[in-house]
Amino acid sequence: MKFHRFHPDNDAFLKTLRRQTAPRIPVAELGVHPTIKAAFLGHDVSTLEDEVEFALKAGYDYVKIQPAVDFDPGGANRGAGVSYNPDGSVFRRWASEGTGVIATMEELERFRFPRTEEIDYSRMERARRLVPDGMGVVGQYGDIFTMTWEMMGFEAFSVAVHEQPELVASTIARLLLRPPRTGP
Repeated sequence: MKFHRFHPDNDAFLKTLRRQTAPRIPVAELGVHPTIKAAFLGHDVSTLEDEVEFALKAGYDYVKIQPAVDFDPGGANRGAGVSYNPDGSVFRRWASEGTGVIATMEELERFRFPRTEEIDYSRMERARRLVPDGMGVVGQYGDIFTMTWEMMGFEAFSVAVHEQPELVASTIARLLLRPPRTGP
């Protein structure tokens, strides 16, 4: 059996997304766990160059990059549900199962969300310079559903979907960095 060297074709990926005919079915996934990436490459994935290497070797036509944005700039959730390494770095972050930092409209209004100008897109610009010809860069902003329930706590979120749908919708809107509504 003869294997061909993979050449990324972002145009084929885009055609597939648009339901057009492409020369092949592209590989697509927005979330691969770092331990899987490390096992696949044989080394930790800790740099942007590593991310590009993984995407290319795994057969992706793009590399997924997120802008740097701190969704807790006011520090309301710092330390909560976090396990630390001896050097102080974060080992694992656990989301609240009960009630999170936003359980009422008042808490939502007080919570300090990042401002648009605080988002750092430099990794995406760097990635554009690192990818080989034919490879694209997919910017992924966030997991809005996950971020919403993590901020509210899963149990509180689940109840609020039924009892406080406006709180859930307003939290989602704020995570999308939309300004709060000021009236009916």
